[in-house]
Amino acid sequence: MSNPGVIELFGFNFKNNFGSHNFRVEDNIGESIHFHFDNIRLDLTVKEFRKIADDLLDAINGIVNVKGFDAKKVDSRFLFEIAECLPYLREVRIEPIPVKNLIVDTNSRGGRGTYTDTSSIPG
Repeated sequence: MSNPGVIELFGFNFKNNFGSHNFRVEDNIGESIHFHFDNIRLDLTVKEFRKIADDLLDAINGIVNVKGFDAKKVDSRFLFEIAECLPYLREVRIEPIPVKNLIVDTNSRGGRGTYTDTSSIPG
């Protein structure tokens, strides 16, 4: 049965040693959240989804034991993109950058805007 009120929040396909796979997260217009992994479907209420999301961020914080790192303060899409690098994280620094030194590069991975400190670019 199809529900016309389902919005895909996130999804991707990937391959590994076991074959090709599909992963999707869908919102049933605020009533429930569905996780799809190939032909497996997990239904959660919005409250359950938020609890799992918070628990996952706590788990990431427990694994990445680096002073200053807090997964709850990192953009979720960026966190996903850097996930494979997190085991190698050694330091977190926050450096102020004047707004006049920022440019937006829209040629980043996935076409998303990336902010760059122009003071570090030669010339």
